[in-house]
Amino acid sequence: MVVKSDSAGGLVMAPSTPYRPSNVEASTALVVTLVGDPSSPAPKPACASGDTPSPETVFWVEGVREGKALPNERRYSLVEGSCGLEPRLQATVIGGAINVFNDVGTHKLVFLRAGTTDTLQKMPFPNSGSVVATDRLTKTAGVVEVRCALHPEEKAYIAVFDHPYFGVASSGDKVTLNAIPAGDYRVMTWHEGLSAPVAVPAKVGPTGQTEVVLK
Repeated sequence: MVVKSDSAGGLVMAPSTPYRPSNVEASTALVVTLVGDPSSPAPKPACASGDTPSPETVFWVEGVREGKALPNERRYSLVEGSCGLEPRLQATVIGGAINVFNDVGTHKLVFLRAGTTDTLQKMPFPNSGSVVATDRLTKTAGVVEVRCALHPEEKAYIAVFDHPYFGVASSGDKVTLNAIPAGDYRVMTWHEGLSAPVAVPAKVGPTGQTEVVLK
């Protein structure tokens, strides 16, 4: 595997200890508030060009190896349309299925393990109005970078997690992660333009809510 320079490389590493769902759900919660970051991309116009970065941020709790069950809904979508790939940034869980739609034009999508030259899948779309369903992209935790070989400016990122404590948010959003076990964690964040994820410590007590502010 050849490693290349990429701002998404090394975001999510597959932990050596598998995540284990627990039958006993904790009564605690982690409340994540996202505030503006001068380095984050500006809000996208209603129909941005394919090379416009997403203003959204992906965040996740690092170090959780036991907790609530993974969500039952594990079907996701990626659409190649007149505004490029949408969503530009999304988060999924392992074992999910992704429906890739081509609404407009001819495209050749390439799915890479971000930060490497490891190609996970290629999808040629010679015609508009076609769809490909795949589960090859969510087999392990990590970040998948999507590129169009015919339109280099078009990109998207899919963050795959093996636990349910993650989310995607925009500036001003407040997200509650329920049933997180008590412990000392790091809440990690990343958006396009960052060379590496940013860590914020979070100490979750045995009861009540813990609030964390992210930039």
